[in-house]
Amino acid sequence: MFYSLDSIDPQTICPGYSARIYHGERITFAMVEAQPLARLPEHRHENEQVGLLVRGQLTFTIAGRETTVRGGDGWVIPGDVLHGAVAGPDGALVIETWGPPREDFRQLPPAAPGAARWPT
Repeated sequence: MFYSLDSIDPQTICPGYSARIYHGERITFAMVEAQPLARLPEHRHENEQVGLLVRGQLTFTIAGRETTVRGGDGWVIPGDVLHGAVAGPDGALVIETWGPPREDFRQLPPAAPGAARWPT
């Protein structure tokens, strides 16, 4: 299967974070946009999470340790590890994957119009 991200309706992960998400049998893929200074509350899930910051800045707290990443930096968060993030002053554009697939993401609400700008 092939997808064009601009054909996928964005969904809201939490206030300030929207994503264009698609699911495979063994992985979930998303292009995530974070608004400037948006906070992703600390949480945990069974899924391993692998990401790459395309542009902007994120400050992660992972298992109590704070780290700031910038464009070109990547991360791996093991399953069941407490983590959260705060976007930088210019927001962030992120490619992320989760394995196994994030079944809870299938039920996320649609994002508000204009919440996700990339790739347009």
